[in-house]
Amino acid sequence: MNVSTKRRTIFDLLNGELNYEEEYESLRNLFLNENNIKYQRVWRTYEYVCNAYIEWWKYRGTKSNVKDIMNSIGLKSKPVFEYWEACIYLCEFILNMRLFVQKMQSYEGKDVYSYDIIDIEDKMLIDNINYILSKLGYKQVIKKDTLVLLKNNSDAETTALIVEDDDLSINILKYNDFRISRDVEAKRDILRKMASYFEPHKSDIEKLNSDLADNISMALNTLNIRHNNLSGKYKIEYTSKLKDKEFIKLYDDLYNWMLVAFRMIEIPNMLADFKNIRHKEFNK
Repeated sequence: MNVSTKRRTIFDLLNGELNYEEEYESLRNLFLNENNIKYQRVWRTYEYVCNAYIEWWKYRGTKSNVKDIMNSIGLKSKPVFEYWEACIYLCEFILNMRLFVQKMQSYEGKDVYSYDIIDIEDKMLIDNINYILSKLGYKQVIKKDTLVLLKNNSDAETTALIVEDDDLSINILKYNDFRISRDVEAKRDILRKMASYFEPHKSDIEKLNSDLADNISMALNTLNIRHNNLSGKYKIEYTSKLKDKEFIKLYDDLYNWMLVAFRMIEIPNMLADFKNIRHKEFNK
């Protein structure tokens, strides 16, 4: 019997799958300074927000400190979410606190990222967040005065740049927001907006791939997006029996089809310059 003598190194072990419960507890404790780290300096993001700036954060509601805000949105010592999801919410919350502090300190002429006013713990906090997000495949996107975390999707980003509609571009990216990963209604609403862009370009898409265009149209008309296919005039027996999980799978597929279709619209423009060269230089 052959027995493999190859073993994993400590670096293999360290780079393995995340234990989301451990990561959440560690990150939360570090942010709230519940690890009692002794080498901290006077200034810390959490202390700054808690003691000086929180009253000016417009999203705080009636809460007067960061810990109460965290508890109110479910980021307790035992979160109300699954731990992988709690990790993302916690990362997003901490990053928004830092963005807020940066804005407030800019009014005072201070640099929040200067080593004069942040400590080793704060740097460790951000390094840990970046590591967690890279493992989970999420990226930071700043929208006005807030920061959101979106699932990496290069196809969506490319398509968002192509479509000639700023609101639609935002919605194409928003489809990858982890907050709506299990929200059928939110996904349906975005697909409905994408359908409004698809329809006037349908004939162009049909010329390039009629099968794709036909299946997109079929899905939009039969999966409770354009019409109420659950009851009434347009009811479809198959659709009316679908569970949320099944809708989400179908909607995600349709979303990806539409990304492909929207990029296909640009193919003639992409080829135009080379076609001119081909005709002029090679008579073909």
